[in-house]
Amino acid sequence: MKKIVILCTVLICMLITVLSAHAAFGIKLYIDGEEVQTDVSPIIINSRTMVPARVLFEKFNATVDWDESTSQVHIKGENTDIVFTVGINKAVVNGTEIELDVAPMILKERTLVPIRFISENLGYNVSWDDITKSVFITSDKYSSEEKSDCIQAVYVENGNVVNVMLSSEVSPRISTVDNPFRLILDFDNIYISPGDGKNTLSNYYLNEVRWAEHDSYSRVVLEFNGQQKYMITGDGTKLFTVTLGVESRDELYSGAVPSPDTMNNEWQNSQAQEEFVASGEFADTLVVIDAGHGGKDTGALARGEDGEVIVDIYGNPALMEKDINLVIAQKIRDRLQANGIPVLMTRDDDSFFGTSKENLMARCELANNNNATLFVSVHNNSAQSPKATGTEICYTEESTGLGGVTSKTLANNILPYLTEATGLANRGIINRPNLVVLKNTTMPAALLECAFLSSEKDRAVLTDETKLDAIADGVVKGIIKTLRQINW
Repeated sequence: MKKIVILCTVLICMLITVLSAHAAFGIKLYIDGEEVQTDVSPIIINSRTMVPARVLFEKFNATVDWDESTSQVHIKGENTDIVFTVGINKAVVNGTEIELDVAPMILKERTLVPIRFISENLGYNVSWDDITKSVFITSDKYSSEEKSDCIQAVYVENGNVVNVMLSSEVSPRISTVDNPFRLILDFDNIYISPGDGKNTLSNYYLNEVRWAEHDSYSRVVLEFNGQQKYMITGDGTKLFTVTLGVESRDELYSGAVPSPDTMNNEWQNSQAQEEFVASGEFADTLVVIDAGHGGKDTGALARGEDGEVIVDIYGNPALMEKDINLVIAQKIRDRLQANGIPVLMTRDDDSFFGTSKENLMARCELANNNNATLFVSVHNNSAQSPKATGTEICYTEESTGLGGVTSKTLANNILPYLTEATGLANRGIINRPNLVVLKNTTMPAALLECAFLSSEKDRAVLTDETKLDAIADGVVKGIIKTLRQINW
């Protein structure tokens, strides 16, 4: 009976906190400079970041055992013995009881523990990057008495964005070397927390990124794959970034070659680049891009004129809305980031959480909790009639707006570019105040319905890579126009 009471208490606590917890899904985890993929991502509960215990401690060569009878996790390391109890805000470290600011919890059969405990009691260096929503955990190489400034992490995003995360505001010495072309960043009098390392990319933009510590400085080297345009941002801040494939007035390596695919070729000359986006112009903004549906929620399915779902050779749906939404959302993200606009994705994989209402509310809370500037939800339409076609955008008249910009403003700004990109009928903007992601977001928000999966004509657009690139370009143009209209 006692076990049942404890279990019920834990479940109630989880139900109370689960929405706020999942509001931060999409957080990335890096351990000693390496991104760690987990089936349960770090989450935020009551402003505290929680990380999966097993993947963390096993990375530091500790054993992790679960005792279901006591709801306890037992971690055994070389010099550390730790016991966590799910639902109890205390831990026992080497026989000493220590208070936790948040109790360990179970999510999707994984135990999550508060990151502050790791930082304060286990000697690991823990940092948080609010721009990329990433957690970095490293074992310090030096004591704080020897050196305090360090490179906390070097990591690559989207294959063309190199980030150097620093413990303090530092400017590197920048130089270049040819054959092959290398961009060299030397940071004086600081060490590298995760130690020397490298990341071999071998993609269109980068061959390799490597970092090493020297006597009086630490060096990060970006080895380009041929001649590339690049932009430097964040000089003199805690996040130094080099973005390849983007031209900047300040930093441009001459003799740049065009990008390898249609997306990048068109992007350089698209309408979204008509007016140059100055470096740092939108550094204080945050755009949330929501790829509608996901996981068990497929969204609309491609259907033939008979109304039957179109299937592949294995009998599975040939085209699902959730997949198209994610592709378009990722393309929008890439283009926004290439223009120096911070982006937060509500999902970057085929994920789904809880009930449909919980899943939608988690997306809203993610945007609200991070004080997003704009929220754009990517969807595609469906109808019983195969003749239904076109592009439309939903908004809410109830939007209070931001600096004179409302949900309707955002919808009106995106629609002309979006319809031009799809080449389909302009169905206008529609007031839909009861849509969850429009009703419960506190910033200007719009829900795009790019095309109809139930229309053969529209499906041809949604399966054409060039058209998808154009759609992303158009949405970005509308977003940039909207950001410039906000009266800060």
